[in-house]
Amino acid sequence: QTVLDGVVSDSIEARRQMIQFEESPNYKGLDLIQPLLRAVEQQYRVEFAYKGFSSTEKQHKDLEPLLLKEWRQMWYVIGRFKGDDSKNSYAFALDRIKNLEVKESEGFTFPYDFNARDHYAHAYGIYRMDGKPDQVKLRVFNKTIRGYMRNNPFHASQKITKENEEYMDLELVVFPTPDLEGDILRFCPEIKVLSPKSLRENIAKRIQDGLDRMLDTQS
Repeated sequence: QTVLDGVVSDSIEARRQMIQFEESPNYKGLDLIQPLLRAVEQQYRVEFAYKGFSSTEKQHKDLEPLLLKEWRQMWYVIGRFKGDDSKNSYAFALDRIKNLEVKESEGFTFPYDFNARDHYAHAYGIYRMDGKPDQVKLRVFNKTIRGYMRNNPFHASQKITKENEEYMDLELVVFPTPDLEGDILRFCPEIKVLSPKSLRENIAKRIQDGLDRMLDTQS
């Protein structure tokens, strides 16, 4: 070890006191990115065991992988099931995948109708819903939150349609997923859903359910 090595080492340690990255405790499954990426590139089928959060047992999956996607520090593989004519795609979190096997002897033809950019153009989060996306209209009251949303829009489709001293109106074209509901709830009570009605009612119900539990002193 040279004197220079010590200087470099000290410099790195010093910078750790100046720069702090966001830390996530959930980095499981990162070792699967490389073999899954190879399977997507070479069009190999993959098999694995999977256990969702709501499942009690692991399920065997036989997947034709089409895309790797990151969402909030978690990685997912998106694909279609072998022999499924519905053309539906499914997302699986890498941290819940076990016993991954890349079937190099069993290829598949990449579907001509799947385009990753178009597929997730109106998605909010990792899951994409069927049908057409909704025109979601929001009203934001707090000025600090308004500034935050200008610099950190909910979605790439977000537009500011009106602003005055009292509020700012936003419009985005997305599927109203639970992830979207969760992010709207983060800013309550300084945000209001103007439309669609179904999203407004879902948000209101979640707020009321949460309030009921907070006020329930018997449980």
